[in-house]
Amino acid sequence: MTAELVLRAATARDARAVAEILHAAPGPEPAALFGGEAPARRFGIALTLLEGRRSGWERTILAEEDGVPVGACQWRRGSEAGQPVGPAVIAATLRSLGPLGALRALRREPLRRRVNPPPPRDAFHIHELHVLPARRGAGIGARLLARAEELARSGGFPRLSLVTHAANPAQRLYARFGFEVAERREDAEYERLTGVPGRVLMVKPLPVVASREMEGAG
Repeated sequence: MTAELVLRAATARDARAVAEILHAAPGPEPAALFGGEAPARRFGIALTLLEGRRSGWERTILAEEDGVPVGACQWRRGSEAGQPVGPAVIAATLRSLGPLGALRALRREPLRRRVNPPPPRDAFHIHELHVLPARRGAGIGARLLARAEELARSGGFPRLSLVTHAANPAQRLYARFGFEVAERREDAEYERLTGVPGRVLMVKPLPVVASREMEGAG
């Protein structure tokens, strides 16, 4: 019997499930930046919980199969991406990584920013999109992307955007979904550290839908 997939808005009660989905399998970038998969996972979960407490969960889509969380997508306005590191983030870094790990992460933060293209300020920016490793390839990521586009269209956004690492095979999914590479940033030092050349900004324009008032004018 096929499991039923349901997409819904996350709530504060889903905080831990969302955080664990987003950071279930840290890739080569966070593992290198934070000193291994385990510290990268601890830091990612701590940061997700912190951002949820500060901003709420209205911008998080949760995918469930028969009531079990299996995927999540978080978005923000493009103008809100790349906010500077504040005291609360530094405190969460210290708690999750310890003093030496936090110092290493903070020293490497400028390197990460060097290869991270900023999204268009007017974009519906997909900040995180993850599916549990055991459920990848089942179309859950595509369903989350489709729901994100529905929200972007209903909100009047002119484009979708996302940033991913240059070696991510999920780029094929994004391309099939209509995203195109808008900017690629690579850095030799970053590649030596992470094994990844850099990061890629992908954008999908959305058609402007005229309002009924405009359609009736003239």
